[in-house]
This record gives sequence, C-alpha cells and structure tokens, in this order.
Amino acid sequence: MNICHFAARNPPPICVGVPHLEKEASVCLDFYDLDISKKTFSGCVKAEAVLFHVVKEEIKLGCFSIPLAKHQLIDNHFLSEQQKFLKVMETLAKIKRNQLII
Repeated sequence: MNICHFAARNPPPICVGVPHLEKEASVCLDFYDLDISKKTFSGCVKAEAVLFHVVKEEIKLGCFSIPLAKHQLIDNHFLSEQQKFLKVMETLAKIKRNQLII
C-alpha cells in the first residue's frame, strides 16, 4: 500500500499537462488554507488553468471540513509540533515560489 503524506498549509498545486500541449499548458488542483485540529481536517481547493507556467484562469471549487473519528483524535503535543512544522513548510514554499519567479 502506497501512502502519501504532506504537511503544509498551502502545498504546491497538483498539475497534469494538457494532452498534446504538455509543455505549454496544464490544469491544476490547488489546495490551500489547510488546517488540522483535534477534531477536523479542513481547507479549500481551486482549479487553475496554466499556460506557459502562468495561471491564466482560476475557479474556486469550495472549502471542506472533514471530522476526524474518535480514534483519529490528535493529542495536544502532536498538534503543537504539527503546527510548528506547518509554519516551516509554509516558509519553504514561499522561498521556493520566490525562486521560481526570479
């Protein structure tokens, strides 16, 4: 079983190339404002049309809030450490975005 984990409040978009135009155009799902608390996992998602690595169109699909089952509750220590890690990942993502713009 492959399990994929990510920990970031605003992870990079998930993109796929448009058939026959993979180098020029792609369609992306961009998850943002992700948050995890003791009882829920929440965030928002938008679809993006990208042309020559520039977002040309953006459609906000909406936000979600997923309740965690009782056996999935997170203790305070882990939550605190997770929030610190989210801040580090956000900073790294901002640095990466700035490098891509240059």
